[in-house]
Amino acid sequence: MRGVDGNPHDGLTVVHSDVLTSIEVRYRDAAARSAEAAARGRRTGGLVHSESVVIAIDRALADAESARQGLIQIAVALEAAHQLFDAADGAVQATMQRVSSQIAALVGMVGVPLLAAAAVPLIGPSLVSAVGFALLPDKEQEKLLALAERGLEELGRSAATPEGAALVGWLANNIGSLALGAIGVPPHLAASVGEGGLDLVNLEFLSVVASGVAVATGASGVAGVRVTQQTVPSPAGTQPHQVSKMAPPVFTQPVTAPTSVADRHARVPDGAGSQVRIETYAGDNGPRYEVYIAGTDPKAEFGGVNPFDMASNLALTAHLDASSLKAVVVGLEEAGATAQSEVVFTGHSQGALVAAYLAESGQYRTAGLVTAGGPVSDVPISGDYPAIVIEHTDDIIPSITGEHDAGTRATVIEARAFPGGAGELFAPHAADAYVPTARLVDAADDYAITHARDRLPSDPVQGTATMYRGERILDGDDESGGRGRADR
Repeated sequence: MRGVDGNPHDGLTVVHSDVLTSIEVRYRDAAARSAEAAARGRRTGGLVHSESVVIAIDRALADAESARQGLIQIAVALEAAHQLFDAADGAVQATMQRVSSQIAALVGMVGVPLLAAAAVPLIGPSLVSAVGFALLPDKEQEKLLALAERGLEELGRSAATPEGAALVGWLANNIGSLALGAIGVPPHLAASVGEGGLDLVNLEFLSVVASGVAVATGASGVAGVRVTQQTVPSPAGTQPHQVSKMAPPVFTQPVTAPTSVADRHARVPDGAGSQVRIETYAGDNGPRYEVYIAGTDPKAEFGGVNPFDMASNLALTAHLDASSLKAVVVGLEEAGATAQSEVVFTGHSQGALVAAYLAESGQYRTAGLVTAGGPVSDVPISGDYPAIVIEHTDDIIPSITGEHDAGTRATVIEARAFPGGAGELFAPHAADAYVPTARLVDAADDYAITHARDRLPSDPVQGTATMYRGERILDGDDESGGRGRADR
């Protein structure tokens, strides 16, 4: 559902929500309670002999039956309205996508050759400028480099806006049509083959091709991983205790279960050491797991040892089993999770995308999903569990995969991280930037938010936390060694 606004004073806007379905369920539940009350009234009426009391009970039964019928009619109407709304929204999106694809193909057909033609005359002057720069004194070189750096920073600040993010989203959402136009395919045909029609050439297709090239060159984003347990610090929710310097490393730590969205987001690892944090809590139906997944490590070598790199990002965009996703699965196996286990997934950036895939995978009994700053819009979040997706309108990363499908059951919440302008391009994407937004989500009283938020597990029970670090198994590596398990 689109267009359900949160409280404008809290800085949040709900752009998608399954709130109509939720209200429909509430009416059906109320109808069931009315029927149950009527049944109890009939049983009671058989035991009463006072005529006035019997008359009163009969009237109450009639009112209960009338209420039940009315509630069912409202529920049916809501269901029909929901389906009609989604169908209309889907039709509008399809029409806009076709027009958008034709425009992108035209841009590719006209713009790319123009840029290439403009670049050719600049090759000579660029070479001359490079030679001249090399001959300048060191101080002059430093001044020019500082000037160029300020220019790049200003460009980054311009892109870190809702308008800049929307432009990035438009380009990514039409990249197939843009590419087809660049090689000379007519706009109407490019739109038919690309995102506006059959959707054969799109971001996923190009990512599959790029991932295949990466694998062929030895930089695989889907290679197996080994997972090792890490010593546990004392972050949010833990109960730290003193450990002697001579004591063995601590791989688990007592922890209290999270009780809010912000609490969950705060437990996502920074990726510098551990990339996955798994908490285990006893439950009536066996252990429940809370999983927190880090984002991309910007320093990680493409296709190198660290699976939380751009190679895994490329594989995830191609809907492949990326190394980072495998690392989380192996960590859960190490923690004892099975297909019957209840799991709540929380992630930021690449970790958000991994969390969404695993929540929808059917490998576990998903009990909840919380993401921040992830390009998750093309993951069909349709499971029967509470799902909260938080995005900043000035963060370019969530916009990469375009708009969310009209049928998503996730509650998608938007806010602008820096109303006065960001200091640099990725400032709105930083995990720290999402902390105040997560707190606003916790404080919001809009039903579209609370109906998802309040269904997340929130009992402050005691459990244990374990940290994991994944390492990609490169060709020729020894798979043995380390505390943990490996996956090919």
